[in-house]
This record gives sequence, C-alpha cells and structure tokens, in this order.
Amino acid sequence: MPGSEPLLIAAQMARAWAVRLSSAVEMMAQQAPDVAVSPAPAGLQPPEDGMVVSHAFGQSPAAQLDVSAPYDAWAGIAKTALSAGGIDDFDDSLLKETWEEILMQAAHGLAQEIGMRAGENIACSRSSGAPFSGQILLFEASLELAGARFGPLAVGISLALAEIWPSINETGPAGKDAAAVAAGEPADGRLPPTLELLLDVELPVSVSFGRTYLPVRDVLKLSTGSIIELDRPVNEPVEVVVNNCVIARGEVVVIDGNYGVRIHEIISRKARLALEHMTLNPYQPMRISA
Repeated sequence: MPGSEPLLIAAQMARAWAVRLSSAVEMMAQQAPDVAVSPAPAGLQPPEDGMVVSHAFGQSPAAQLDVSAPYDAWAGIAKTALSAGGIDDFDDSLLKETWEEILMQAAHGLAQEIGMRAGENIACSRSSGAPFSGQILLFEASLELAGARFGPLAVGISLALAEIWPSINETGPAGKDAAAVAAGEPADGRLPPTLELLLDVELPVSVSFGRTYLPVRDVLKLSTGSIIELDRPVNEPVEVVVNNCVIARGEVVVIDGNYGVRIHEIISRKARLALEHMTLNPYQPMRISA
C-alpha cells in the first residue's frame, strides 16, 4: 500500500474501533461516552507506565491492534462503569479486569465489522505478540464520560491489520456484483424496503448448552437432584439459537447476576443454511436440551 493509503485505511479502522469502544463503555456505564480519535502527533510514544492490551485479528499474528492507557484513564473509566452497575467496592485488580473486558468487547466488535465486510468470520483474541512493535500506525484517542475526560490513549494499528480493510472493500457494499443486486440487495448497502418492514419483528432467542438422547424410561426416572450429562465439554462454546436456527457461538458470562453470552463467532449464511434446524423430529429418539 504505497503513499498515504495505509494511513487512510488505518484511520478508517481506528474510527470503527472508536465506535465499538463507545458502545462497549455505554453498555457497562449506562451512558454514551464521546470518543475522539485522530492520528498521533509527531513524536508521540505510548506511555511507559500505561496499561497495554493487544488483540490479534484473523489468521496472521501480525494483524494486531494495541491500546495503551495511563492509569488515570483506564482506572477512571472502569470506576465509572462499575459504579453505574452498583459496585462501589473495587480494587485495582477488578478495575483492570473491567477495562480489559471493555477493550475485548471493542475488539470483537471491530472483528465482527471486518467479518461483515469480508463475508466471513474474522477471529479475534488476546495477542501474545510484542505491542507497538514492527510496522504500526499510531493514533491518539480520548474519551469523555460523566463530565470527565480520560486519555490520551495510544492506539497502534499494524500494517498487517490495515491490509485486511482494502482487500474486503472490493466485496463490500461498494463492490457488490450483479448477482447480489439481482437478488434484491441495493448496491449502496441500504436495506431493501421489504426487509425494513421486518426489523421490528421479535424473534425467540435461546442459548443451547448441550444436548443428549434419553430413552423414555430414563426420562420417567428423573427427579429433583438428577443430573443429565450433555454432549458438550465445558470448554466448548455454547450456541445462540434464533427461531430454531443456530446463528452464533460464544461463551457464557455473568452480568449483574444474570447469565449472558459473549459472541465469539457469527455463523455465515452459507453455514447456517447447511445446519439442521433445532426442532424435534417425532421419528427420532427424544432429545433433551439444556
């Protein structure tokens, strides 16, 4: 990517990440922050005493996004989020976990956006690579929340990560082929009018922890305290089911005393069509789901 193209592409990714960061903070702090991001001034270096969190995207370990924040910034944001959830007793360990959770949600949101543009799943995970090393483009971000301003945050986007963006633009909304248009999908990326009519329709959403088959005699023996062994190991992701169709996989989390699921993988449309719907067949053995 010659000339200024890498910086322009990385700037798009930095803005997309800032939007996802704002959403992650809003979900936890229950108020929308104002996140600003811009190319880093010349000579800016990540703070030496800052907390650094890195995430890797896709198959290349070099496709990395690094975020470094001074203590006052990451601890202040985490305190605001925890206080909004009614938690007033916290230490640096809990503040660190909260900040890491916020950054993880922002990174997974960015990976989801890249995947939507690419038409495939883009994996995202904590990176073990050295942060702010190699060929990176540096940005500066700040966040205003509850009347306080936090930052600056140093955001590093590697050239390997920036290279994912232009390659997917060819298959993105601006590069839709004739088949997509013929199928009724607008070339400018807008939703078809017929689909907009369905956006407010509510669908049942459930989470499948696993399944098993039991003969009727064993079902009749079930009582309080009985344990049913499912077919999924505890370290495997659970399935998110919408309208009897598996659409995503993720891990179980606890949010304010309620169960939740952090999405790690969105099932592609092709894969969804290949999956069997999770409905009971009366001619098959009885299936128990939990």
